[in-house]
Amino acid sequence: MKKWWKYCFMIVFLSSFLPIVQAGSQDTHITRKMIPKVFSNVVIHGRTYWSQMGYLYANGTLAYCIEPEVGLSEFIYDSYLDFGIEGLTPIQKEQMELIATYGYQYPGHQSDRYYMATQELLWETIGYQEVYFTTGAGMQGLRIDVSAEKNEIMRLIQMDWKKPSFDESTVIVSMGSEISLADQNAVLSSYQIEKQTGVNASIEGNVLKVTGLTVGNGEVVMEKKGKTGQHSFVYRKTGSQTLASLSLSSILQSKVHFEVKGGKIRIQKVDRDTNESVPSGSASLKGAIYEVKDERGNIVDHIKTDENGIGESKMLALGEYTVQEKTPSIGYLVDPQIYTVLLSKQVGESIVVVKSKEQVITNQIEFMKVYNEGESGTLLPEEGITFEIYNQSEELVKTVVTDRTGYVSFQLPYGSYIVKQKNTSPYYEKIDDFEIHVYEEKNEPIRYVLSDALVKAKLRVVKIDADTKEKIKMAGISFKIKNAETGEYIKQRVTYPNEGEIDVFETDENGEFTTPEPLEGGKYILEEIHAPDGYLLGNPISFTIDQEYLIDGEVIELIVENRRPKGRLQIEKTGENISYEKTLGGIKTRYEKIPLPQVTYEVTTKQDIIYQNQQFKSGQVFLELVTGEEGVAISDLLPLGTYCVKEKSVPEGYQIDLKEYCGTLKFQDDKTPEVTFKFSFHNEKVKRKRYFQKLKEQFVGIINQEAVYQNISMEGIEFGLYNKDTLILDDLSVEPDTKLETIVTDEKGIGMIELPLPNGTYYLKELSEVEPYIKDERKYEFTIDDTTKQEEDVLETPIINRVKKGTLELTKRDYETSQILRGAEITLAYEDGTEIAIDLSMGELTLRQMPYGTYRLKEIKAPQYYQKKEDFISYELQSEIGNVTIYNKRIVIPKASDTMKYTKVTIFTLFIFGILLVVGSRWVARRRGLY
Repeated sequence: MKKWWKYCFMIVFLSSFLPIVQAGSQDTHITRKMIPKVFSNVVIHGRTYWSQMGYLYANGTLAYCIEPEVGLSEFIYDSYLDFGIEGLTPIQKEQMELIATYGYQYPGHQSDRYYMATQELLWETIGYQEVYFTTGAGMQGLRIDVSAEKNEIMRLIQMDWKKPSFDESTVIVSMGSEISLADQNAVLSSYQIEKQTGVNASIEGNVLKVTGLTVGNGEVVMEKKGKTGQHSFVYRKTGSQTLASLSLSSILQSKVHFEVKGGKIRIQKVDRDTNESVPSGSASLKGAIYEVKDERGNIVDHIKTDENGIGESKMLALGEYTVQEKTPSIGYLVDPQIYTVLLSKQVGESIVVVKSKEQVITNQIEFMKVYNEGESGTLLPEEGITFEIYNQSEELVKTVVTDRTGYVSFQLPYGSYIVKQKNTSPYYEKIDDFEIHVYEEKNEPIRYVLSDALVKAKLRVVKIDADTKEKIKMAGISFKIKNAETGEYIKQRVTYPNEGEIDVFETDENGEFTTPEPLEGGKYILEEIHAPDGYLLGNPISFTIDQEYLIDGEVIELIVENRRPKGRLQIEKTGENISYEKTLGGIKTRYEKIPLPQVTYEVTTKQDIIYQNQQFKSGQVFLELVTGEEGVAISDLLPLGTYCVKEKSVPEGYQIDLKEYCGTLKFQDDKTPEVTFKFSFHNEKVKRKRYFQKLKEQFVGIINQEAVYQNISMEGIEFGLYNKDTLILDDLSVEPDTKLETIVTDEKGIGMIELPLPNGTYYLKELSEVEPYIKDERKYEFTIDDTTKQEEDVLETPIINRVKKGTLELTKRDYETSQILRGAEITLAYEDGTEIAIDLSMGELTLRQMPYGTYRLKEIKAPQYYQKKEDFISYELQSEIGNVTIYNKRIVIPKASDTMKYTKVTIFTLFIFGILLVVGSRWVARRRGLY
């Protein structure tokens, strides 16, 4: 057998990596050439496996044994490339290939001893450490020592596979410069360059010369000269020795890593005024072009800035450079400064930043603000008027305020701007927004004279729903308008439909109205006096007639919202709480109601609604409610209507109620903003119902003189439920074997355990004793653990009460002589009504396994010449053996003289009867005319 670790490793290897790669099926012919008087002996687990040594060939290629404990019995094999099928790692495979290459297959090593040494090293690599060669079979004869050949093979492996001293090292080189690396192991001349990246490399004798080409990570890959990859194979055949042919399948490589150093120049363009990389106004830092020259004045690159004012050169060789802006970005003047930059070895790959300060194009702006005094038309300076200046992206860039002369002056950088007046004198209009353009440098300020006019406007009122924001298209919603300063209600004249004066303003069918006359500038209060149907009365709204409200020319608009009454759903949730108390008879269970938190309800609507700005259709779930610590959950305000709630989740250990319950939030009046509908629910604990069945034996018949039974249900049997181990019920510690509950079986013999039991082991024990049944003293264990997911479970094995049984011996005897009588048949009736015919033809019968109880025996056929016994015989079986003897009396036969007398009388009687019969027949025939 192979070593145990080899099997384990093979299983892990095969399951974790690639599938078996089979090169060919039955494609390999094995031949063997024996070596005279040389035997291999391999000790595996204390047992020696020996065989005669011989050269092995697979399709003519030299092969080796890798399974010494199995003999070579077949010669047509399958070939495989994957050594993992034999549990061999890639490291083992590579070591075996080296041993074969520098063993027998090495020039000058073609001898029996080198073949033996090669084979021994291969076995040792696999894991067979005790290998001996002898001149006789089975460890007989002289031992053959091949240690010298083994040492030579290992020396060649170590020498030939040595790599250059700088293998896998990382070397720093500057871009454009050359360095030389000398090999301290003196093997570089036997390598050739296979691949190079980022550098230019060459081998000159024992020196590697490298020049940096591109900044970053570079690499030189070298390969051993003359080493070409070949394939090794495993040869397998069921029941026969596994072989392998070995050739170097990997090429010896050496790698050197390089860090090529260089540098870049980064332009950081900033605004000269703010010293930040954020453009002023609508100017841009993008698009400026900088020229880069080397020490000889040659232009080596152009740098163009992005939107952040940043531009970066290509990777440059180390040295000194000059940088100068040639083209400015939009809105800025060109930077005249020439910057000198030094990229040195100390800089390495870091970036040298040149900070270029740019001057933005600006203009001086002046405002003169005035307003019209009124009837005189005099323009007066307007003090304290605020203007906000926005750029083209509508971002506020500057705020200015006029002084007591109405004057303000400020600068704006390159770009287009919108000016907005933010305030005005009471009841005066603000000027319209206007634009200012700054695109070129100017020597004189740009001046503006700005004038306001008195405000006067009509009022338009539009009614909307506060939640949906849709119009309430309803006529007859009435309002009054109060002057907030005088307290008087506004009256206006109308000409349609009737001419007159009104102080109540009503909406049309579109839910809006406009005052027939303008309102002068001032402060007012809009009061709603009649609300729309189904809505709450709106609150008074203050408004001012001034520039802030102007729309549509001389009309201001008030959007007046009305809210519909809302309602809340309130769920009050209780849960069953179970507690326990120790008593003399066991455990007493108490049940009570407590508030139940963490119950989640899904709420559905029975009409289309809008909730939290979302549209929900009838029947759609739109809300979840979770009860708090007091067992109460209250919804947000909801539109009036009908809603249904349904449990989604309950705390662990409670039954979930899947029924849906509905309630309606109803409108009361236009002054009641909120109503509530309450639900009350109760949840019971989840009780893992566990059923068991109680059966009893019922006597149904006799086969082969032995009673036959069937199992039927057993009603009214008491069982005790006990805990096997110490049990914690809430905070109550219950000792083992404490009765937790008494269970009585129903008419079907079913008992049910419904206590919410924690994890643990429990057992049932029968308490009742019922004759003539044997009380079951066994304990029926069952376990509840986290894997018990079902709410109902059934004990697999029914609990059966066996009836007490005995042997009933029946005997038929002569009443006078007690002699055994044959030929009788009887019926045997058990006390439960079961009746069976019994053949007593042999006079004796033993009935086995008969149930204890009362039997009634009745004879249905008596023995020949014996009187049949008409009476029932009752017998009660109460012991292991019962005997019933049935006695019959013989039939009494009359004497011969009496018999002759009886016979004569009988003959005479028959003769007279015959004569009468003939005479009577003839008389009847005469009467019918037959004669």
